[in-house]
Amino acid sequence: MTNRKISDFTALTAPASTDTLPIIDQSETGTEKNKKITYANLLSKAPDGSASAPSFSFSSDPNTGISGGSDTLTLSTGGSGRLTISSAGVITIPGDLTVSGTTTTINTTNLDVEDKNITLGKVSSPSDTTADGGGLTLKGATDKTFNWVDSTDSWTSSEHIDLASGKVLKVAGTEVLSATNFTGTSAIATNVTVADESSDTTCNVLFTTAATGNLPPKTGTNLTFNSSTGALTATSFVGTVTVPDDSVTSDKIVDGAIVNADVNASAAIAGTKISPDFGSQNIVTTGDFNSGSVTITGGSPAITFTDSNNDPDYYIQNNNGALRIFDATNSAERFVVNTDGHVDILGNLDVGAGIDVTGTITSTDNIEIDNAKAIRLYEADSNGSAYVGIKGATDKGSEASYTVSLPAAAPTANQILKANASTPTNLEWVTDTGGNSTSSTIADESTDTTCFPLFATAATGDLGLKSGSNLTFNSANGTLGATIFSGSGASLTNLPSSALTGALPAIDGSALTGISAGATGGGSDEVFVETGQTVTTSYTLSTNKNAVTVSPTINNGVVITVPTGATLVIL
Repeated sequence: MTNRKISDFTALTAPASTDTLPIIDQSETGTEKNKKITYANLLSKAPDGSASAPSFSFSSDPNTGISGGSDTLTLSTGGSGRLTISSAGVITIPGDLTVSGTTTTINTTNLDVEDKNITLGKVSSPSDTTADGGGLTLKGATDKTFNWVDSTDSWTSSEHIDLASGKVLKVAGTEVLSATNFTGTSAIATNVTVADESSDTTCNVLFTTAATGNLPPKTGTNLTFNSSTGALTATSFVGTVTVPDDSVTSDKIVDGAIVNADVNASAAIAGTKISPDFGSQNIVTTGDFNSGSVTITGGSPAITFTDSNNDPDYYIQNNNGALRIFDATNSAERFVVNTDGHVDILGNLDVGAGIDVTGTITSTDNIEIDNAKAIRLYEADSNGSAYVGIKGATDKGSEASYTVSLPAAAPTANQILKANASTPTNLEWVTDTGGNSTSSTIADESTDTTCFPLFATAATGDLGLKSGSNLTFNSANGTLGATIFSGSGASLTNLPSSALTGALPAIDGSALTGISAGATGGGSDEVFVETGQTVTTSYTLSTNKNAVTVSPTINNGVVITVPTGATLVIL
């Protein structure tokens, strides 16, 4: 009988959870060391391990793998935990998170970013051209945007800007606009749009301290102008002054004598003269709009950003309590802060650094991760930074895609996961029998020439299965082989002479049939002993026995051993 290598066995590509493997129990001695373990227990009873020494690792990288324990799953690389999943379902990633897909969807109540700087438009060669149109979009009835426009070299908002009470706008550290006052220095202009003013009784005339140059405008309380009457008042005049007949100076009008009813509806008074508001009057300006606080009130207040150079245009709107940034050109929401605080990003989200989420991540579609990457489940912060990683097969080859479905119900005590018999990709809970199977599924085997029957060391009990090299079975021809057979041979018939070797004990041969005399010849002659011509397997003669053979061919590597007291005759 020849031994077989494990590599000669038929590969089992889809082991069942109840399939059994032999195992050596180092805690036992003698025959009790030989035990068995089911495939399911082998996978479910792994040691906890740690981040530096994971229980599942790689021969070339022993400190990279998966560890667990205390209801925590940890994935490690280089001996350090990289992803941990706690018993509460919290996933912790201590390093960076790189998302290489085209869309990142985060459905959470809050998104907290510990980093104090968010970088947008981070490409290999950033420029003002690549930055053009970058910024924020809040989805609403229309998009509310805050974008960089390269053509104007400016940040541009599609909606109004409303600063909180007490806040102002500053330029280079200097306040230029508050809710009630413009305090900055106006931009240098070669032309200024001037509206006709002919009703205000007290105006302050602007002047400069030199005839030319880039100078700030100033006023003086001792130089005023009554635009209603055209009277210019100063503490003194130098030069010739001409006063029209019947003119009325402001000092002849009692303060407060002119009230709202005295102003004609068609007076077209400029908004800068009106307090506290403009009413329905439009505000038109080609300069900066600077204010410490701007409040927009309406059913759906909005700030529109119309880009005269490029599309799309945007607006920011408060619509039914939700703040939205809307793409007006394409009639599409881009960014929404909902009334319950959760944020919707209706488009791709490119994140250059990690995303730290303290709430629940909910997806309305599949979450797809490259099979070279892993989902890392980190342990609780108080326990460390180890993690357990889960990822798909690195290379499925020609195998079809599949999805494994977990059971709907929770398990009970001593249950394990098992593939459903009719739909193996559906897992179900079954009671763990502790590895002691009362029955096994046996497949027909009728081609293997060398098999090893299994036996136990006792008739009953929980025993380990064993085999012996001195007990074999040829499933191709049904031959059972052993070094010796013991028991009644009353039912044995047609024993070939080739199967009878060694010395037979004293038996009554009257009942033996089909036994060859060992010699052949013509007719009834029995004078010739026929032997094989080639020795293919090493053989040792029995001690104190003689053997004879006729001119055999001995194959290379085959050894014939003749022990002391034995004789071999080759004719």
